[in-house]
Amino acid sequence: MKDIVVFFDPTIELKPLSINDTEIKYPETTFKYSKFAGEISPFCSINGAKFYGENITYFELDVASFIPTVSISIHDSSGLLIGEYYPMDGDVLQVYMRSQNSDFKDIRQDFKILNVTQQHGGNQGGNFTTFMITGILDVPMLFVDRLKSFSSMTSFETLMLIAKELKLGFASNVTSTNDRMTWLCPSMDYHDMMLQEIMPYIYKDDSSFFTLYIDERYYLTLVEINSMIVLENNVDLESSSSIFNAEWLQDDNDAKVFENSFFLSNSKLAYNTPNQITVYVPISDSGNISSRNGYRTYLQYYDKEAKDYAQYFIDTLNTLNTTDDYKIMKGNADQDYTEYIRTKWMNSQNGRNVHPNYMHAVVQNTQNMLEISKFNLLIDLITVNTNLYRYKIAPILLSNWNSEFKDQRMAQDNKERSSFIIDQIWSGWYTVSGIRYIYSKNRMYNQIVCSKREFKIPEINYNI
Repeated sequence: MKDIVVFFDPTIELKPLSINDTEIKYPETTFKYSKFAGEISPFCSINGAKFYGENITYFELDVASFIPTVSISIHDSSGLLIGEYYPMDGDVLQVYMRSQNSDFKDIRQDFKILNVTQQHGGNQGGNFTTFMITGILDVPMLFVDRLKSFSSMTSFETLMLIAKELKLGFASNVTSTNDRMTWLCPSMDYHDMMLQEIMPYIYKDDSSFFTLYIDERYYLTLVEINSMIVLENNVDLESSSSIFNAEWLQDDNDAKVFENSFFLSNSKLAYNTPNQITVYVPISDSGNISSRNGYRTYLQYYDKEAKDYAQYFIDTLNTLNTTDDYKIMKGNADQDYTEYIRTKWMNSQNGRNVHPNYMHAVVQNTQNMLEISKFNLLIDLITVNTNLYRYKIAPILLSNWNSEFKDQRMAQDNKERSSFIIDQIWSGWYTVSGIRYIYSKNRMYNQIVCSKREFKIPEINYNI
């Protein structure tokens, strides 16, 4: 397992965003908004019209697919958007979210506005109107067709060059790939090229599979996922902070940052920290995926260079080869999964034009990505957790004692910190495959999608 590391930072220049230093009244105190702008709620601007707090009825920044998207519902009490500030073609939604932890960068993004819908009308002057706005991360020149080739390069080298050309940063948990060839951008944009012409064919070895995405801080990120799926690991110490409270609004108080063991939990162990889980929902798509793809793929293609038909089985990867103590998602114990075969005819492969594992890579990457999508855990946290990033390894400890939070003051009593019942099914080690930043009902928090391939409760020291 390797951590995702930064190779170089983004150089995109965002439009200036000014924050007025106005005084805001809050229960029990008054504070200057500039100190906590983007922390209590997202701070957003369209053509200079600023929206935050009670002006935003819903906000969602989705970092669960290739490129971040945003949706926001704005209560336009001033009538600015209905007039001169109404977004036209090419206008952007500026977003700022402050990190409560100085070890992590603030989130500052510009989104190209895709759609503006007036949800309901206001008075005759257009005031008190609610607008629903959607957008996609504004990466200049991402959606511009090109006719270009990257001769004798690996996918890793090609993606680094594309990132630099787009002024994105680049991050990965590998330092190379084993797929040297000429990569083509055949009169298409870089967005489609990366998704269609590069990502499916990335290859390192037979025990690796890859995904690619742009994260919330403008880094093009290449992740080898198999090494990020573990059955057990060390519980790391990471910087954290108490959840937001009114005392921080005083000018002489800052968020208290402390070292804490990183694990996500709905138990009292995580109470009053960004690691606290408020809701978790298991989601299964196993039956659909297994029915469509089987448990093994019989790959067939004609190798023009070898002048021979290549035909062999590709199984999905597992963390362990034994099933004695782990439930592997390949049918029930009464089934012989090797009989559930899907055949994939890939036509022909010309070794002079593509890397030797070109056809193999597309099957290996695709079916292993589907495999980790069979079971997901959708989790709401109590606040935004700045320690999270996509494909981070996350230990999750779930308690099924429903009455545990009836008296949350008990969480302060160390004598009671271990008095909970562990959910023996859904606790364990996950990878964070998707993150959403949500602001709703005056609360900003993370919703995360966690993926798991085998099921067993790891031996973690829960009395942390």
